[in-house]
Amino acid sequence: MEMLPAGHGDALIIEYGRPDDIHRILIDGGPYYAYDDAGGLRERLKSLQDAGQSSFDLLVVTHVDIDHIDGIIKLLQDPEFASLEFKDIWFNDWKHLQPRATGVLAGVQGEFLGALLEERGLNWNRHPKLAGGPVMVPDEGNLPTLELESEATITLLSPGRRNWTIFGGNGSSPSVVPVSSRETGLPPLRS
Repeated sequence: MEMLPAGHGDALIIEYGRPDDIHRILIDGGPYYAYDDAGGLRERLKSLQDAGQSSFDLLVVTHVDIDHIDGIIKLLQDPEFASLEFKDIWFNDWKHLQPRATGVLAGVQGEFLGALLEERGLNWNRHPKLAGGPVMVPDEGNLPTLELESEATITLLSPGRRNWTIFGGNGSSPSVVPVSSRETGLPPLRS
């Protein structure tokens, strides 16, 4: 896992697989002002692209706070990365909240990213278990696991319906947001 400079935000690249068959996941893009920083998202993606490695199995936008989403918005509008491929993008937009809340708009950046994904016709929440619907965990039962084509398995921790209610009421649009270990049923980590 590589944590890219992103100010007070997040921009993570996870690499996995065999040395001759590397796969990647990008999680968040940091704030807009860190996108062009030395060692930041743009520079790192440029180095991958220059090495002929311009495919990612997955892009996850965890939520619409600017320190997570703005770098992704800049990336998707950057003409230098027009050939960059994301096999799927996990992001919960207003269209995923509509059945749960009415009359509330998501954050401006969330609305913009949703429109950008629609306009570009990008693969968005297209995993067979998502089928274009929201990325979320059930109210009861086991946490869902989603297998990527590259044989990676992701266990979803959040959001659940409780998160939808919390976020839907204040104008935010939740996506894959972290929850406490107590809420997931996992034991807390100890340092």
